[in-house]
Amino acid sequence: ELTQPTEFVAHILRRGKRLMVYFGSSDLMFPPKKLYGLEEVAADVRDGWEYWVVLHNHTVRTLNGKPALGTPAPSTSDVEFFRGLVEDLGLRQVWVTNGMYTGVVRAVTLNRFFARE
Repeated sequence: ELTQPTEFVAHILRRGKRLMVYFGSSDLMFPPKKLYGLEEVAADVRDGWEYWVVLHNHTVRTLNGKPALGTPAPSTSDVEFFRGLVEDLGLRQVWVTNGMYTGVVRAVTLNRFFARE
């Protein structure tokens, strides 16, 4: 993470006691959204799966040459992206982790966060 940090997105869907997970990442700091598996998630939601959680990381970075944990809360661009997932696919929760701490945000409270305009 310190030499080549990247972010990821994992989509966790649920139907009854079953879970399905789609994981998207790359070797870039900000992977393109085409790697996130959103088409597959949308197809499964249409097929009756509940879009339960999106798990996203804010990776460890370096600050003044020392490791610094990412913020376990959605960024302004994340908020905009997640609001779209709530509206389009019925996303229920957002989990943002830095590997040590994880912030949990219910979809209905995303309106309390600032989004990029």
